[in-house]
Amino acid sequence: MTATPEAILARHAALDAALIPFSARDAVHAALLDTMACMVAGRRSVECRALGAAFLQRGGVAESTAIGVPVRVPASSAAIANAALAHWYEWDDLHDVAIIHASAVIWPVLLAVAEATGADVPERVGELVAAAVISYDIAARVGGSITPHADIGWYATAPGSAVGAVAGAARLLALDAAATASAMGLAATAVGLTRQPLIDRVTGKNALCAQTVAAVMTSVDLARAGVRGARNWLAGRHGFNALM
Repeated sequence: MTATPEAILARHAALDAALIPFSARDAVHAALLDTMACMVAGRRSVECRALGAAFLQRGGVAESTAIGVPVRVPASSAAIANAALAHWYEWDDLHDVAIIHASAVIWPVLLAVAEATGADVPERVGELVAAAVISYDIAARVGGSITPHADIGWYATAPGSAVGAVAGAARLLALDAAATASAMGLAATAVGLTRQPLIDRVTGKNALCAQTVAAVMTSVDLARAGVRGARNWLAGRHGFNALM
């Protein structure tokens, strides 16, 4: 892979965990606790409870936990339901520089993937933390480049957090750099969401992270199946940078 910005970000997913400072590890631990609390609080929402019930009724492979659902559901279902819970009341954390709701996307994805693949055991917790650090790092870098254009309607949370969460999930799934890059390109293409729900004052804003996670999980599945995503989703002729 050539040294394009996209390729560099994809390779970042394989960062040596030993290089991650303890301050970054502590930060993602705090973010996880905060996100879990927001997920539990989200169960007060009628809409979120209905979403969880819908996934329960659909059934599927028992892979991952959706908060408030008594049995495991497919990883994608759990991730989407938990993302809706995490962001519903907008009590979840906000990156102070990038101005994105990364946690409500990253943790639902990583927890679902970790549980589905057996990476949620104590001996692998270091790898889960590393995946989270990388996810936040990429999400903040990409999201931060979009935030200055929020005034014209772009939502930085969706594209920034999506490609970051994809990178973390790809690491947990041991995808190579090419597959990781494809997954990030697929996610970037899928989350062209705008800030219009804010103007319309609808709960589509509250469901933003659930929509983003749906794109993340689909992108990871497609990449694992060999589908190739856009290589130059960031710096290409019609990439985020050009559109901004």
